[in-house]
Amino acid sequence: MSARYGCIDVGTTSVKLAVYDEDLNVVHFEAVDTHVGEDGSHDPNQLLSCVRHLILKAKELGAKSVGLAAYRASMVAWNSGGQPVSGVLTWLSPKSAHTYRRLPPTSDS
Repeated sequence: MSARYGCIDVGTTSVKLAVYDEDLNVVHFEAVDTHVGEDGSHDPNQLLSCVRHLILKAKELGAKSVGLAAYRASMVAWNSGGQPVSGVLTWLSPKSAHTYRRLPPTSDS
């Protein structure tokens, strides 16, 4: 089997895996849908479960390495035991809208 490489993309509506051969041909693609709460947040345990599942799938398919890309402008709070104490707040969350509205229209203002 030729060398294979994987890429996992954590997006707004799904977590996706693409596995490529050494010539960068896609040999496998899989997407796992995720749920976005009414508050625009994701369940951090669900995201972690999806990523773990796709890492194992990439390994089964012979991937020698796996890269991870995730949406930016998101955050989650964890306690000292490593357990999430909030959902993953994404750009879809209205919770920061009041702060955004107070920002000046340009950086020069």
